[in-house]
Amino acid sequence: ALTTALNLEDLSRLILEISAKLVGAHQGTIRLIEGQEEVQHFSLQRNHQPKDCGHLYVPIARHGRMKALLTLNRTTTLLSQKTIKTLHHFADQAAMAIENAQIF
Repeated sequence: ALTTALNLEDLSRLILEISAKLVGAHQGTIRLIEGQEEVQHFSLQRNHQPKDCGHLYVPIARHGRMKALLTLNRTTTLLSQKTIKTLHHFADQAAMAIENAQIF
């Protein structure tokens, strides 16, 4: 699904939704970056907001260049190693998809 979305807005929202589900986030933001500047950002807000929450920052980079930054707000419970590994793999796929969308 990520590789077929060529519209940056749709792709950004899809990346945000999938990553939020993966880590159980109730709120999140994706900031698209070109060079050192933010060029677009999109937010996700769910109804449920827990008392104890923290921020999880996920850089999305390809070939050493930052493509986007995910900020996910979630409970402060620890993530499993499997979830962290999956999130890293997902961020790699998201970086490729963003790069492809920017080309087209």
